[in-house]
Amino acid sequence: MTKRVLLVLTGILATGHIHAKQMDFSKVSAQANWVAHADLDALRKSAVGSFLLAKAKEDPEAAKGIAMLQAVFGLDMDAISSFSAFGRDQDKAIFLAKGGFDSERLQPMVELNESYSAKKHKGTVIHLIDQKTAEPKAIAFTGKDELLGSPALGFTQHALDVAGGRSPSLKPGKIHKALLESFSSPILMMAVDVKGMAEIDKPDTGPEAVIIQKADAIGLAMGESGDMLMASVILQTADVETAKHVENIARGFTSLLALGADIEPELAELLAQTKTQVSRKDQIVSMKLGIDIQTVKETIAREIEKKRGRKIDSSLD
Repeated sequence: MTKRVLLVLTGILATGHIHAKQMDFSKVSAQANWVAHADLDALRKSAVGSFLLAKAKEDPEAAKGIAMLQAVFGLDMDAISSFSAFGRDQDKAIFLAKGGFDSERLQPMVELNESYSAKKHKGTVIHLIDQKTAEPKAIAFTGKDELLGSPALGFTQHALDVAGGRSPSLKPGKIHKALLESFSSPILMMAVDVKGMAEIDKPDTGPEAVIIQKADAIGLAMGESGDMLMASVILQTADVETAKHVENIARGFTSLLALGADIEPELAELLAQTKTQVSRKDQIVSMKLGIDIQTVKETIAREIEKKRGRKIDSSLD
């Protein structure tokens, strides 16, 4: 368990999939049971993020791919500002992206898709692409460097209605406010309405069923604070008594973490730099984990070198 948490701290940032300024909830549907938001501008400005991106560009294959995207599609990876996603269930997500492209240049490229077709919705053109594949997309440009989309026409139409104020948007709840207050410039924010998800797919037994009974929402935020890379896990419980119980469990977990329980030798250095903090305010329980940024950078560098070594070895076989 503790190994997974420590790997998540470095691993989520490495994916770079979900990033934006503070989330604009006016563009998120009131029907959403989960939201994910990332700030790529903040990522690039962060110590760990800038280090990761620099390392990625040192890889010849990655550098070639980045250059190809810019040459063909006009996609500037260094200018993508944000990426957000939300949905009712885990199967279909609506996504929003801003920055790094010019819609006037990108649209003609989209129209070259072999299954391309277009539909108009309230004055906005929705571009349907990859319709004969396992991952169809319905995309709409909502600004010079803004777009939204989903796997289905109906979902994209709904997203346009929400963004245009024609359908209700999500009102930020306690969990969202707690996440936004975790850091001055959060790089990543994710929140799940546990009860809402359970209405769609409710487990009858097991740990998940217990969590659904006791929890209203769960969230994760990541960012940097001083010389630490921080992750804040937040749980909103159904009542205060449950929150007190969860707080005690969290404190027990951090004690095990401090003792180095269930940690493999190669993670010993990472563990030694891990700081923890557990707090509770009414029904909101927060657990923060922090790792020294220099240690994270050194760990990332070692893993990259290992990966490069494996590539060289396989090419010699």
